[in-house]
Amino acid sequence: MKTINQILDVKGNQVYVTTPETCVIDAVKEMAKMKCGALIVLQESDIVGVITEQDFTRRVLLNDLDTNKTKVGEVMSSEVAVIEPQKTVSEGMAIMTDKRIRHLPVIDSNNDLIGIISIGDLVKEVIAEQETIIGQLEQYIHS
Repeated sequence: MKTINQILDVKGNQVYVTTPETCVIDAVKEMAKMKCGALIVLQESDIVGVITEQDFTRRVLLNDLDTNKTKVGEVMSSEVAVIEPQKTVSEGMAIMTDKRIRHLPVIDSNNDLIGIISIGDLVKEVIAEQETIIGQLEQYIHS
């Protein structure tokens, strides 16, 4: 099974970030512009949270908060699960399933943010691996 680092080698290391002081409407506009579902919230270079489209919907819209006045730091998820690049796709899926999250920041041994993976990235890899195995089995059966 592939490692998280191998996923990042294909996907790239682009991470979209924001700060706790950013207005949530600006964060949502950034997500829309970048076509991503989450922003990592950094205080200087430290990960202090994640804000997702779901956070916006459930914590801002459903509570009728002012999108121009509410700050990311007020509604972000502050308990952030992370993964190291040498971990496997299966380990990433286990973390996401256990924590019920869809985005997972990737950090190196110095706790520096080096990428982000989504559940979609991992599912895509699992499907590709299963297709490879099925192809090998079919080839074995027909030979």
